[in-house]
Amino acid sequence: MKNFKMNFAMLAMVLGITAAVGFKGTAKSVTAKPGTTWFSYNGAGSTNPLNYTKVSARPEDCNGTAALCAIQGDENGSTGHPTQGTVNAPTATAKFQ
Repeated sequence: MKNFKMNFAMLAMVLGITAAVGFKGTAKSVTAKPGTTWFSYNGAGSTNPLNYTKVSARPEDCNGTAALCAIQGDENGSTGHPTQGTVNAPTATAKFQ
């Protein structure tokens, strides 16, 4: 009977530790605010993300209404290029004069 009580106590302790560790909360991921990155367009085909290069801000010479100059949107990882979704529907666009 003494062995049974000891084994039962150890089993309860192991199950308690397992439950405490197994049910901890999930961590919240922190992501950059979408649509805040500008990409300069090189003019080789506006539907290809590889034809855009990440820039630190909206290009100063992109304040007109003519040809596409830059787009704003989400970056594809850390590639320096926009996602295909950004190319298809950018948050903002800028054009040459």
